[in-house]
Amino acid sequence: MLKPFYTSISLFLFCLLFSCKHKRGVIIVSNPIEIDILNEKKHISLIDNIDSLRILKLETIPKSLLSGGWSIQRIIYLEDKFIILDGKFMVIKVFDKNGKYLYDFGELGNNHGQFIRIEDIQYNEFNNTIMVLCNNPRKIIEFNLKGTVLKESSIYFFATSFVIQSPNSFIFYINKNHSPLSARKELLKTDSTFNVIWTLIDSDTSINTTIKFSGGLFKVNNQIWFSQALKETYYLIQGDSIIPKFKINYRNKKLPENFKEEELFQEIDKYGFQYNTFFYNSDYIGFNFFNKEIYSAFYNLKNELIIMSDPKKDSLNFLFNNLFFQNGSQIICVIEPDRYKDFLVRNEKLINNRFPTLKPLFSELDTKRNPTLLLFKLATK
Repeated sequence: MLKPFYTSISLFLFCLLFSCKHKRGVIIVSNPIEIDILNEKKHISLIDNIDSLRILKLETIPKSLLSGGWSIQRIIYLEDKFIILDGKFMVIKVFDKNGKYLYDFGELGNNHGQFIRIEDIQYNEFNNTIMVLCNNPRKIIEFNLKGTVLKESSIYFFATSFVIQSPNSFIFYINKNHSPLSARKELLKTDSTFNVIWTLIDSDTSINTTIKFSGGLFKVNNQIWFSQALKETYYLIQGDSIIPKFKINYRNKKLPENFKEEELFQEIDKYGFQYNTFFYNSDYIGFNFFNKEIYSAFYNLKNELIIMSDPKKDSLNFLFNNLFFQNGSQIICVIEPDRYKDFLVRNEKLINNRFPTLKPLFSELDTKRNPTLLLFKLATK
């Protein structure tokens, strides 16, 4: 009867011993570019800087159902398919380029190729596969692009997001899910068999709760970026080094340094913070942020102007105050037309005149449907 107890103790001691031996990454001292996000003199309207706008309605049938736009945690566009992770329904749905449902990756359960809780998905460009991070059970599942399970690998730590740095290196965001292997660090790097190489970034002692709506790891255009939940800094990860590159200035909306967690969530409307989204190319850094409501913002790296989805500048910007994801130079914005019914009906003529491609938004507004995707690029001026 004591065997399970001794097995657990042995595993704990092994993890503790191993965690003492692995090295740590390096934080490079650098002065990040400060983005004065609330400086209205720098703001220009997003709706006036949109190019190639089109709409994609995701098919709504029993097999394709998603819980809603705010529960979508990752969208990967690959080989004319949208691979979508729904963090509420715990499903990974695949739609073709026209929005038709195709198939799922995996299913709920405890067996091979199954999961209870999914945290993240990533495209492995080195193997041409999709990799799924699960916290229950703790494992990585690798699928081919048709949804067939190729292999599973157990992991001995918890994490909420990850990126594939190279064929033999993975980086995980622990996000308060501490274990003997991660200790009190927020980033963890492993090899391809998920043995720990280093840990980095001290965990914020003010917060003990895992926060999924803010912060994360992002691999965009072959670069890896990181932001810690409810923190203002974006870091660039290169090899074993992490470099602070951008810092968001919220002025008097900045979160206090030594806040109490229970008080923070009671008064969250008073503060500014970034969500778990990120966009980066040679011209812009973009993210969703909160300032009494959600906004989409894109900071121009050349002229320092900030493209904002501010309805005060143009009421149609309201359509873009939603979570977005990056696909190369394209932005994928997720909306729920049935929730926007009153706004859409009131502005139907204006929307059709300025953006005829959005006309399908006005069909089936009285029906609960899957989220709709707005796909666009930022205009180059």
